[in-house]
Amino acid sequence: METEYLVLWTAEAKIQYNDILLFWAENNNSPKYAISLNRQVETILDTLRYFPKIGTIYLEEKNIRRIVILRNFSMYYRIIEAEKEVQIITFVDNRSNPKKLKF
Repeated sequence: METEYLVLWTAEAKIQYNDILLFWAENNNSPKYAISLNRQVETILDTLRYFPKIGTIYLEEKNIRRIVILRNFSMYYRIIEAEKEVQIITFVDNRSNPKKLKF
């Protein structure tokens, strides 16, 4: 059986994610897109628990990986092997300026 990792969000990543969900829930005529995004993220989080290396390497020197979600969003995370932990560090809209990413 695969090792189970603990998946944790940084405070900043959780705020970014919640802000995006809130934006789509409030600015669309329907909450369907926000619900779809949330379901997709939950599925990815469940997968990361057992397969933390599914994301593509984004910054190898900082051990940062990226998963694209519904084409418009990216979740950046790092694996902390010693703790068997996956740390979600940033959640962004892919249409934003990538130069603003801070790791």
